Amino acid sequence: MDIPAYLSETVEKFQSWWGDADVVKRVAVFGGATAVSVIVLLMISAIPQDENEWEGRILYANLELEEAADISNYLRGLEVQHRLSQDATAIIVPEKRYMELRVQLAGEGFPKSGRIGYEIFDEAQL
Repeated sequence: MDIPAYLSETVEKFQSWWGDADVVKRVAVFGGATAVSVIVLLMISAIPQDENEWEGRILYANLELEEAADISNYLRGLEVQHRLSQDATAIIVPEKRYMELRVQLAGEGFPKSGRIGYEIFDEAQL
């Protein structure tokens, strides 16, 4: 099969058909081609560009590296998307899972380091 000859033959057939077609057929072909193009463009735009592009919220900050690794491994085991900050002392999770993960990790005893809150009074000896 000679592809260039087949292509030129197909183009000639289309040109001949187009010349013989009335206005209604031409508009139908043009409208159909336009509709298919729009549908294809909409489908392409609906495809997520990058799985790593999601709105995140800092789950914990100022963590020691060992604990950041522990929490990251725990989240990986739960198959939760997460990122570490550039200095690997903060963990960022998807906004919609933030509170759920805070509660779940608190049940596991995390964080052990990082920002210190009222728990400093648990160890204070007066």
